[in-house]
Amino acid sequence: MASKIALGIEFGRRRRGALDVARKAGLDGLLVTHLPDIRYLCGFSGSSGMLFVMRDKTYLLTDFRYREQSRIEAVGVKAVICDDGFAEGLREVLESRQIKAVSGKGRGGAPGGKADVGADSPHGTAEGAHRILAERAIADDVRVTSKKTGHGSGDELGGENGKKDGSLISIGFDPEHLAYAEVIRLRRHLRGLARLVAVKKPPTSLRALKSNAELAAMRKGIYIAEKAFREALGATGDRCTEAALAAKLDAAARRMGAESPSFETIVASGKRGALVHARPSRNRLSGVAVIDWGIVLGGYCTDSTRTVAFGRVPAELRKAHSLVLEAQERALKATRPGVKAREVDRAARELIQAAGYGKAFGHGLGHGVGLEVHERPYVGPRSDDVLEEGMVFTIEPGIYLPGVGGVRVEDMAVVTRDGAEFLTALPRTLYPADYL
Repeated sequence: MASKIALGIEFGRRRRGALDVARKAGLDGLLVTHLPDIRYLCGFSGSSGMLFVMRDKTYLLTDFRYREQSRIEAVGVKAVICDDGFAEGLREVLESRQIKAVSGKGRGGAPGGKADVGADSPHGTAEGAHRILAERAIADDVRVTSKKTGHGSGDELGGENGKKDGSLISIGFDPEHLAYAEVIRLRRHLRGLARLVAVKKPPTSLRALKSNAELAAMRKGIYIAEKAFREALGATGDRCTEAALAAKLDAAARRMGAESPSFETIVASGKRGALVHARPSRNRLSGVAVIDWGIVLGGYCTDSTRTVAFGRVPAELRKAHSLVLEAQERALKATRPGVKAREVDRAARELIQAAGYGKAFGHGLGHGVGLEVHERPYVGPRSDDVLEEGMVFTIEPGIYLPGVGGVRVEDMAVVTRDGAEFLTALPRTLYPADYL
């Protein structure tokens, strides 16, 4: 487990990256409402919260249920317990945005001491002092108190209208993750203090670029997911049902340390394999089965699919399986920084279309994976996303034939400096014995 200091450095880097993007868009701060984004920026995994990010300080707004959890998980932020709702809580934070220096020995103080975070502190600017606290998690107790007179550094709120020049600060938010009614409520509460501005490309889209630490965490998750798959596959018998296999897979993953499945496990055999997102049934495993599963470990998701034979393999599905494997390899070879995601989709899709199965491949080639099992980049025929080094996404071509069955093979890949590589290591064959 990473130390609190290491986590502080990582979360501080992420918040600065998001703010750099926000500032280029003319924003003074960010209001983050999407829970995976909040976890990405401070480590808090609760199910209720907002994160208000400014240059000198970050505030986690949550409720009483998460008072202790926020203290344990959230790194480099000030937790604010909102008794009267988030809109009122945010207003109170804005009204209190005059930093009052608190006594203490700062970086060199004893554990449990308070840190001087005033603009005139020995650490220089308020930004510099906060960076020490946020990245290194030195101080155990940092309080923000209201000061009715005077002003702090240039980025503090001063006076009724927000900034020292009398203008309102601009706070960006992601309109995809904030309901219209909540926007109206927030704007009403923040009148005279701040402007809420919807942003087309949220700074938190930086989540698509995985750090080395994130990639290491995802590799651990993939290792467990694949180990669980092997165990579950080895435990199937002649009378095993789709639902039983799914349950075995989920149970094995949890026993090995997974927090949860990243989505409901899919097992669809025989003719049901043509159902792209089938729920496991009580039918016995037969013919060819599409098995799509993933886990969550340390907040990060995995997503894989294998097509496995539990009986006779129709000739058309054998052909489809070979096509899908070749399409997957073509997509991987087409992947490199600077390429549009839709070009990667095209590399796989054209092969399947040329073989006469274009209409049987009706979904996008893949999607990003990280703190969510579906996130940027989106790899489909209409995607405008441009691939960058560090992006992780699935490559999952499929062919679905009603009345016959289906085939899909899915692996997670990472964009490297000059290409891409699979993160997954499982075989891609039809035969169960090859996985054991």
